[in-house]
Amino acid sequence: QLVEITPTGNVGIGTTAPAFKLDVNSSDFVAARIESTSSGYAPASILLESGDSDSRGQGIYQYNSVSKNSWFSGVPYSTTSDDWVIAHKLETTAFNSDVAQMSNALFCVNDNGNVGIGITNPSVTLHVNGWTRINGGLQLDGSNRQLMAIDNTSLILGTNNTERMRILGNGN
Repeated sequence: QLVEITPTGNVGIGTTAPAFKLDVNSSDFVAARIESTSSGYAPASILLESGDSDSRGQGIYQYNSVSKNSWFSGVPYSTTSDDWVIAHKLETTAFNSDVAQMSNALFCVNDNGNVGIGITNPSVTLHVNGWTRINGGLQLDGSNRQLMAIDNTSLILGTNNTERMRILGNGN
């Protein structure tokens, strides 16, 4: 049977025992596809709309049952803001929706438009926690206030688009 509808209203495609309102089971690489023939503003879009809540914990969950990795992208729960995050959590058993908590966020865009990488409360336009590598040759460490070239090249500091100081790769 291709489609199964249970007495509780669950619909299964590719399964005879749907456990969710829509349960799609497929051995193909692509389990579901949404295609639109419209040329309008939002063809083939997915709308996640909250009915009777403030929609925290709303987003897209991904789970790999082999490696036990849970990912979430959306508005986290356990927060009172409208932040948007990408979060990750390694589980030891099965999928856990706790991945949608702010404490698991790796990337955050807060409701002020500030972006945080490795920090969940960015206070400036781009707030990066820890070492940052730029162009593969420059590293910044905010906790130790360090700026260093990671290869044998010069480090140049300047103001007003003018070079003011150059430190060669040999330290001179």
